[in-house]
Amino acid sequence: MRGKKPQPSGVWLGLMKRMCSNAVGLRRQLIAVCVFFSALPESVRAVQVPANFVLAQEAALRSEFARAESLAVVMKREQPADPTADYAMAAIEQMRLFGCEGTMSPAELKRRVQIAVRAGREQVARRPEAIWPRYVFGLSLGLSAVIAADEGSYWHAYRAGTESVEQLEEVLRREPGFSDALLALGAYHYWRGAAMRNWTWLPFIADTRSQGIREMKRAWREGATTQNTAPGMIVWALLKDADFHEALAISSEIAARYPANRAFVTARADALFGLRRWEEAAAAYTQAVGLYSADQFQCPGSVEARARRGIALAEMGKCSDALPDLRAAVLSPAHVGYGRDFKATQNRARVLLERCLEKGP
Repeated sequence: MRGKKPQPSGVWLGLMKRMCSNAVGLRRQLIAVCVFFSALPESVRAVQVPANFVLAQEAALRSEFARAESLAVVMKREQPADPTADYAMAAIEQMRLFGCEGTMSPAELKRRVQIAVRAGREQVARRPEAIWPRYVFGLSLGLSAVIAADEGSYWHAYRAGTESVEQLEEVLRREPGFSDALLALGAYHYWRGAAMRNWTWLPFIADTRSQGIREMKRAWREGATTQNTAPGMIVWALLKDADFHEALAISSEIAARYPANRAFVTARADALFGLRRWEEAAAAYTQAVGLYSADQFQCPGSVEARARRGIALAEMGKCSDALPDLRAAVLSPAHVGYGRDFKATQNRARVLLERCLEKGP
């Protein structure tokens, strides 16, 4: 699990990501944490959202992980039986692992998630009418499914993922106004549709990608805790669908708000790359590479950003500038942990490297 580049499937049920689409929305989000409870819609005022959870989420998005973790510790100390702190700590660490910034061992992360799942199950049994504990229980189950899938325990992943969806659907049945649950459900529907898109000719299989994006956008507009987390997940879906124009619009906003977040900066670069705006893409990948320290040089996210920067430079005809990145891409092992498209990126880098070497200086 350590050092994976952020992938949409992990972001689905590991959760925690991002933002809004106009100046009014941006200003509103800048003060969202300060006025959080007063901003909740009437229909969901009964949902008691821990204030420190919102603050920890914002800190993690800004890559201020020490602060995020300290807020989770405070939540655990104040409410030891509440699953929120254990889920928050695990989700924060999942974000760190994706960017090669993690400190928790995979075994400790798994243990933390198991604690959150147990605590969530107990809280739901004790207070079935409470919305927030059920919501966190659903998210914890989802993160458990992601970890199980990473370990190759696909049956456990299926069971935990299915129960996660059931719990989140129950949240919406009990409280239709709590649109936060639509983020994970929308991500599930999108990625399920993407996985099954070649089978939609069967009468019992539908392409649910559009449904998923609609649900995630609703969570973005209406969610109490997902206004700053939904946009990132939407961007990954848009990139998957090759909708690069909308992906660029949203990712530019996210990257501007969270300039230290490696995933968001890289997403913007990927959108520019998809639009073949080579000069801007190369500059954006340079920004992304700059967020990795020297000892993280072989982190998959850094390797892929350098590879794509080399491709962009070569496409511009700047072979002398592209050669170091292209060589690094060709020599990098395409092992487990790199994005699924890295092999294709590596092959493209190899072709361009050969072309540049043939041209000469």
